[in-house]
Amino acid sequence: MGTVFVAAGLCTGVTGQDSVVAEPDLPLASEGEITFYVDTAGFRGPEGYTRQEFYVMLDASQLKFKRSRTSHSATMTLHVAIEDTDGNVAAEEQWQREVSIGDEEETEKVNFPFSDIIGFDISAGEYQLRFTITDERGEKKGIAQGDVHVPSFEQTELATSGILFASEFREAMKAGRFVKQGWDVIPNVTRNFIAGSDLRTYFEIYNLSSAAEGGDNSFILGYTLTDSAGAEVKPYPAKRLAKPGKSAVITEVLETGGLEGGTYYLQAEVLDRSNRAVVRTRRMVFLSNPPQRPTELTKQQKDDLRYYSDIRYVADSRDRKIYGTLETREEKMQFLQNFWKKLDPIPGTQENERLIQHIVRMRHVENNFAAGRGKRGSDTDKGRVYVKYGQPTDVQYNMASSSAKPFEVWTYENMGGVRFIFLDRRGAGVFEMVHSTHRSEVYNPNWRSIQ
Repeated sequence: MGTVFVAAGLCTGVTGQDSVVAEPDLPLASEGEITFYVDTAGFRGPEGYTRQEFYVMLDASQLKFKRSRTSHSATMTLHVAIEDTDGNVAAEEQWQREVSIGDEEETEKVNFPFSDIIGFDISAGEYQLRFTITDERGEKKGIAQGDVHVPSFEQTELATSGILFASEFREAMKAGRFVKQGWDVIPNVTRNFIAGSDLRTYFEIYNLSSAAEGGDNSFILGYTLTDSAGAEVKPYPAKRLAKPGKSAVITEVLETGGLEGGTYYLQAEVLDRSNRAVVRTRRMVFLSNPPQRPTELTKQQKDDLRYYSDIRYVADSRDRKIYGTLETREEKMQFLQNFWKKLDPIPGTQENERLIQHIVRMRHVENNFAAGRGKRGSDTDKGRVYVKYGQPTDVQYNMASSSAKPFEVWTYENMGGVRFIFLDRRGAGVFEMVHSTHRSEVYNPNWRSIQ
């Protein structure tokens, strides 16, 4: 069964005229003995061409494994053909992949995911895709086919690439088939995420304007999740970012807490502050409800209990010392109950507004500021500042350049314009606080000289 890709994006230029950005609206599902999925996204390629990428994911346990001396392996042949509207082959590629595992029992797993990618530099237009996977030992085959719209990036106006949803991304340490612009981006081919988990996206922005001397050299980036009818269900705070040049690479992690399983659209909007140009693009994404045993606490309930107990940035030194000496759970819970009751700004109500504020802040930093394995968002400098002082009134994001490392400037107008500066010293996405004008924080006006 072929699947038709539907145009789903909208761009608005400075003239006020609208133009359609056609994007695949649904991943392709295969037919045949091997089940797999294919998704695609377009990026700016060499002059006159679009770099159209195709991503494939399958459960490799469908393949036939053969035992060797040290492992078990299966071999598949992947074949991609792209034809134009006249039936001419515009691009074609065939290659083999081997999947190896050490334990024979692993081949019986229900889910043994394998992902791959192929890209073509191709002219903009309408095409037909045929993607075939053949099991070389089991003689099984699956075929996915459907229409593909390849967008053009030849315009000089502000534009974005297609949105690529990712299961994970990290700074690339070496070359690899999933590396894009210095990032290792593992595609989420089905675009299916668990509700309440992080939603990861990658896309590129093109044709940012150059600011006049002394002008604003930044752009605004905002996101909204809508339901399938187009009604807004979750807005995200907009960000102001310094332009790294004519183009920008965006890797974003968006939390989906409070949403139920269903079909949604993620819309990204870019405003160039130099010339007021705006571009919008959106893409369908799916959330699934997590399976739960009713006798267990939900993940959110467990997290909220942990946030309730984490008072390191809220309590003074005396309370932290007392809490640290308590040994039993009963003693600690009694202390916490009294502690939060003492901070309740409106004792006559059922809700403790200060506790609710603390939990909301903790949830935000854990979802947005985690720094690699084993380091929660609340353990980072940005997490500590956010939990202690709340959401800044303004954030300036400055991307890496040939002469400067990435840094962020957080401003709190509600505290008299206090600023916090966080620097990614190692280029690994971990931002350390290097300077603040808050009297209780580190003060280093020469922070730019830090290596």
